[in-house]
Formats: sequence, structure tokens, C-alpha cells
Amino acid sequence: MKVPWTAALCAFILAVGTACETPRGRAEAADERPEAAEATPSRSIDAIVDSLVTAEALSRGVPGLAVVIVADGEVLMRRGYGIADIASGRAVTELTPFNIASVTKPFTAAAVQMLAGEERIRLDAPASEYLQLPSVYRGITVRQLLTHTSGIAHDLRRDNNDDPDAA
Repeated sequence: MKVPWTAALCAFILAVGTACETPRGRAEAADERPEAAEATPSRSIDAIVDSLVTAEALSRGVPGLAVVIVADGEVLMRRGYGIADIASGRAVTELTPFNIASVTKPFTAAAVQMLAGEERIRLDAPASEYLQLPSVYRGITVRQLLTHTSGIAHDLRRDNNDDPDAA
């Protein structure tokens, strides 16, 4: 089954929204969502995103985020929301750098799943078919890497820095 990239991105955004959910639960939160959050053809993309960010992120305790929407190489919207530095109260702008750290993992997993759906990657194939790995790791599958069940004891990166600066 071929999954369009937009569907994968929407699924990821929904997963992040669910992860940001407050303890009061989905039903109560859904009742508080503004009607304006629904997309209508007459509303601008800015207004739709503003409404969604307010309803789904800022109202759930996310201090700040930046959004850029690009279609066919054209930037349709670019905006910062909330606070970049809680201590100083500095606002997020569209140019605020963020330390992405492990946030890339779900994007990588979604991309690999899309490639698997297109039969360009086999999840149960040895990862060494696609990556240069030390010989000791040759039997590890793509699925094991994606599910963190490979048994690799140490990070393979050299000069590992778990707290890199945003630059």
C-alpha cells in the first residue's frame, strides 16, 4: 500500500498532538476546540494554522513552536508561536533555532515506512543492505532499528553529544 507523504505527516502531527494531550482527556478537550479550527475554503492558511496551533499546542502547555508550510517550493506560511525561553520570556519567531535531538526519529520511521510501502525497503531485511555497519551488526534488521530492539549497546556515532546546541 502506497502512503502519500502528506498522510504520513498528518499522522505524525496527530500523534504529536495526542502526546501533548492534557490528563483531562480527549472528549473534554474536543468540546473546547473552537469551530474556527475547521478548515474552510474561505479562510486563509494563516488563520487555519493559528487556530490549530492555539487549540492543539499552546492550550495544552507547549511553550512555543515554529511552523513553516511549503508547497511546490513556495513558502506559504512562516510563523513563530509562544515562548522560546521561559526564563526570559523571549518569543518564538520563524527563525528561532530549536534543538531537535530525538525528534527526528519519528520522521525517519515515517519515511522508512513510506519506502517500505513502495517496496523500496524491506523491513525484515538486514539493515546492512542499506547502511554501512560494522560486521558485528550485519544481522540486525531494519525493523529492529526502527523499534529499538536491535541490541546495539552503544551509539554508533563518533563524538556523540547528547546535548548539541541548535547551531
